[in-house]
Amino acid sequence: QNVKDLKGKKVGFVDFNSASGYVFPKLALREAGVEPKEVTDVFCRSHPETLKALESGQVDAAAVYELLFHPASGGTKKLEDYRVLATTDPIPAEAIVATSRISQADADKVRDLLLSFHARRSEKPLWKEGRYIGFIPADPFVLAGVRRSYRRLIPDSPAATPETR
Repeated sequence: QNVKDLKGKKVGFVDFNSASGYVFPKLALREAGVEPKEVTDVFCRSHPETLKALESGQVDAAAVYELLFHPASGGTKKLEDYRVLATTDPIPAEAIVATSRISQADADKVRDLLLSFHARRSEKPLWKEGRYIGFIPADPFVLAGVRRSYRRLIPDSPAATPETR
């Protein structure tokens, strides 16, 4: 019925390093009064596999991202078919980053190309059916929230360091 009812249950997670598939949900459990050791973590490697584990009864709850249910992302399931126990603060869906060794000019070109993707979808019919529906610039506020969450749950994680961009 609610997050506290997950004490003693198996919870499906994506991966130990996944913000939406582990860190934020694990913090939501803790904030609801369920300590990390009070649930059995089952790592399923991907969001679709985590949802499959829930549907097959291998786990009692699943931590997955909402885009899994979005038709433009290839989602075939409806969020309304599940009981949502908790949601989290915004999390960037996916980050595309480059090494610091790339020149600023080349980094700007890649950034501009990715940001123009949505507008250019009509030029390439196959792009309309792809997984990505567009790109937005990184929001430093949201990224700071991700770093804070990693620091709270996994203090030694590379994602928790301020240098991580």
